[in-house]
Amino acid sequence: MAASHPGTCTTGRYDPEMWFPLPGQKDAIEAARDLCIACPRRWRCLADVLANPQRDGIWGGTTPDERKAINRETREDIERAAAKEGAREREGLATVPA
Repeated sequence: MAASHPGTCTTGRYDPEMWFPLPGQKDAIEAARDLCIACPRRWRCLADVLANPQRDGIWGGTTPDERKAINRETREDIERAAAKEGAREREGLATVPA
């Protein structure tokens, strides 16, 4: 799944492989997660991956196991956060961190 929106992961500043650490590579998982959590498009990314499941990789700051555990109520909260995030970007209030 390609990101449907530009975010920290699509800036070209990071090796694309960093978003796909192997299970057990705790430091690599945390490094990818930290960048995702700081990204202004995090919630849209997470909503996208929940709608179009991916087995591998860090998406929206979550691991595959974490995504499996997200229930319907939480998905609705994520979709609301993604909508707010999109509105902020359209208003020019969101930027991708350097």
